[in-house]
Formats: sequence, structure tokens, C-alpha cells
Amino acid sequence: MMKLIIASPEHRQEIPVNWVELNSPVGNFVILPGHAPMIITLTLNAPVVYCLANGHQKSFDAPGGIAQISRTEVTLLLPQKP
Repeated sequence: MMKLIIASPEHRQEIPVNWVELNSPVGNFVILPGHAPMIITLTLNAPVVYCLANGHQKSFDAPGGIAQISRTEVTLLLPQKP
């Protein structure tokens, strides 16, 4: 289990997730617990897909931004609320 944090200037949300799928200019990343730490830019208006702790998948289109990935959480820093 890991935590997805979605942050913008007017909004912050924390969601427990099993995995997160992100799109960047260099390719698609599926982030699982224990993933190597990294920072990537997000592709403008590309989907962010995540799996909740109960197994349901959700998604939204990211308005660009940056993802900071650690072994236990994914923080999305977005220019505006998705």
C-alpha cells in the first residue's frame, strides 16, 4: 500500500492506493510500493490512473505538473486542480 498525494495551489488530497500509472514525455510509468525514488514531469492532459485500496480504478487528466516518487508515496504537484 502507498499514498497518492494530489496537490495544487488551491487543493490537497491524500488517497491510499495500490499503484499509480503516470505519463511523461519520456514514457509511461507504473509506480508500485517500493519504487525507486525519482522526479518526472507529467504530460499535459494525459491520464493519471490509480488503483484504490479496494481494487477500484480511478483516473483524471493531469493539467501538466511534476510527480515526486518515493518508496511509499507519489506526490503530484499540479498547476491547478484536476
